[in-house]
Amino acid sequence: LKALVRARIIYAGSEPGSSAENHSNENLPREAQGILKALELACEEADLSVETDLKPSFCAVVDAHSLVGCTVSSSRSTALAEALAHRNCLLAGRAGGWVELRKAWVEVMQRSVRVRSSRVWGRARPRPKTSWAATQIA
Repeated sequence: LKALVRARIIYAGSEPGSSAENHSNENLPREAQGILKALELACEEADLSVETDLKPSFCAVVDAHSLVGCTVSSSRSTALAEALAHRNCLLAGRAGGWVELRKAWVEVMQRSVRVRSSRVWGRARPRPKTSWAATQIA
């Protein structure tokens, strides 16, 4: 937990783009590079590994209290870029009002996400929502 708090402090205190300068994955959006670099630095300070000790998963959470009285979120993903794409989709929907937010939320719930490998099988395996289920939730 201390490493996550430290990563948040590192990321919040960095100049835009500066914490991402030496991150190895150039294909990631700049924001994702900065977040991953902050996680790496915080884990290094705590003598931890991001991939083996921390194993983070991410989800998009968008405040929609003014429209629906709650927050909306995506499924959890081990891919930060996916979670940021979901967040951008939800934010764009929120800017367009309830109807657009609902469309975006349904779309995000139907997307496949990268999940951590596990021994879960059958009905317990995470999978995208069907159109009907996503519409019922939203």
